[in-house]
Amino acid sequence: MHVAIWVLLAGCKKDDPQVADPPPAPSALLDVPESERWQIPALTGAAYVIRTEGNVPRIYAENRADVGRVQGFVIARDRFFEIDLARRISRGTLSALLGDAALAADQESRGIGMTRVVDVVSARLEEDPELAAVLDGFAEGVNAWIVEARAKRLPLPSEYETIAPLLGFVEPTDVLEEFEREDLAAIAATVVYQLGFETGDVGRQAAVDAIPGVYADGEALVDLRRDGLWDDVWSRVDPVFPVASAPGFAPTRSSPPHAHRRAPASGLPVGMLEGLTRRLDRIERRFGHDHVEGFGSNAWAVTGAASGEGRALLAGDGHLPLSVPSLFYPIGLD
Repeated sequence: MHVAIWVLLAGCKKDDPQVADPPPAPSALLDVPESERWQIPALTGAAYVIRTEGNVPRIYAENRADVGRVQGFVIARDRFFEIDLARRISRGTLSALLGDAALAADQESRGIGMTRVVDVVSARLEEDPELAAVLDGFAEGVNAWIVEARAKRLPLPSEYETIAPLLGFVEPTDVLEEFEREDLAAIAATVVYQLGFETGDVGRQAAVDAIPGVYADGEALVDLRRDGLWDDVWSRVDPVFPVASAPGFAPTRSSPPHAHRRAPASGLPVGMLEGLTRRLDRIERRFGHDHVEGFGSNAWAVTGAASGEGRALLAGDGHLPLSVPSLFYPIGLD
């Protein structure tokens, strides 16, 4: 299998006559032809990146902070536009990149507290100096890529070629903004919202408010019918059909009949709750949560005997959209 190696050193470029050869590396690495050599100023030692035939980078460095620096450089080279968008979504600064078309998205991000989550994540990072050092290194690696892109030694993502003239920038590279630790907290916040931002409580409250008006007073068995709504529609949280894929497991009712766990009415006008539901649904769709078409929420395994290559397959995804490119990025860190 053909593989290429990148050597990233704290020294100068390969074509600089002052550059010394990199320090000895494991023989398995030296067996791979070197294709490029780049500089990341903050590196404390030599680091190596091998890209496999499937273009999956594998990073070898002497410490975790250097692994973070090289990882930032590599991912920025492959995915800068994606990580730029991810940090801007939760910081409420998309419009600085995409213009007034993204202003409503920025207002919504700030309105639902994404910037607050960024601040909380950033503050928690202060409690773990080792992790903070790795993330600072990642930001340094991204910024090292920005230096190379501005110098036109590495290609700029094509999206910036399109965006820059629309926003009045002379050079597409003028759109690029450096990364810092808080930007990585912002990316984490964006993923958190994609995984767990739920708005169903508003719709459920609207359903609670509507129950008293479903049946008119004086109708036959009205109290019993309303109890049925509460028990079978609201209070019951077990599956409609008692089936499960796990052998020997049978779901049971999680609430007794006529539990009468009544939620209080909100007292809000119905139109207000309906309008808020529509607004929140729009935000969920922006996060890739389409409750009609469905979105990621499954876990399954396939034995090697049933797969094409004889390898076992495991999928355990969370509530994440199927974006292009995918949020998931295969990489080896050593």
